[in-house]
Amino acid sequence: MMKKLISIFSIILFLASCDDLQTVIDIDLPPHESKLVINSSNQFGKPFRAYISHSIDPLSNDNFEFYSNASVTLFENDMLIDTLSFIDSSYFYQSNVSVDINKTYAIEVNHPSHLLIKSKNISAPDPVEISTASNLTSSSADGVNSLEFSFNDPIGPNYYLLKLKAFFSYENFDGQIQNDSYGLGFDSSDPSISNGSFEFDDEFSAKKVLFDDVLFNGETKRLQLEYISFGYYDDVVREGSKIDSISIILCSVDYDFYQYHKTRIQQKQTGGGAIFGTEPVNVYNSFDNDDGSIPAYGLFSIISKDTLVLKP
Repeated sequence: MMKKLISIFSIILFLASCDDLQTVIDIDLPPHESKLVINSSNQFGKPFRAYISHSIDPLSNDNFEFYSNASVTLFENDMLIDTLSFIDSSYFYQSNVSVDINKTYAIEVNHPSHLLIKSKNISAPDPVEISTASNLTSSSADGVNSLEFSFNDPIGPNYYLLKLKAFFSYENFDGQIQNDSYGLGFDSSDPSISNGSFEFDDEFSAKKVLFDDVLFNGETKRLQLEYISFGYYDDVVREGSKIDSISIILCSVDYDFYQYHKTRIQQKQTGGGAIFGTEPVNVYNSFDNDDGSIPAYGLFSIISKDTLVLKP
């Protein structure tokens, strides 16, 4: 018994003295080399756009800035076809050329403070059409409704972004009918998408789902979604408002778009953990070289989309 007490006392003394065992290691980090940051996410049928900025030292308190003095050129099928113009009010460069199907595109960015950067060639993914859509009868008393839609997934790896938009009407204080819309949140137990949902920083504030076709490659896929509709609200529920129609938006996205946003969200989800509590996540970069070197950061991608409007 006495030996046990001596051992316990020794352990306590050792733990109490751990504070004296701390070692401070100074590390000389190499100076930060600022590189171009290019974000150009484009949509089939719309003009090319690109935000051009720069990376900053992770330990710096400086803010990044959008460059307005860069030269941004567009190549179609390896031929120079346009120079993008800077839009002061929106901080992006825009082309007069719209994304076409069955053509390859690349952008080149030149800025006096950075290396000349040219992207790889990419093309718009073929739009995948929504084949059918229908409302499902719901007897739930809590306002839960559901819908189902299907699409034919092409053979091969494919990537999707799914979102819903609700259109509604209500009577304002003057007795006039007003029309409005908002992003509609939804849930699903389908394993194809239930593990991939996230709050996506896009034009809507509601949930979107980014997913691939690993579980249904080359098949007709049916998805059932549940949503709650009790009127649009900002500060309070608008009395008498109702959903007039729901827009199902199925975007076919390319590999770069899928990997960039998937890793971006994973990094955001793990970034607030303990210092050694989670694996670090590097955001996918469209501008990595094959030899592992990184001349610039960002995303260059094209998406296609199909939309079907469903009446509740």
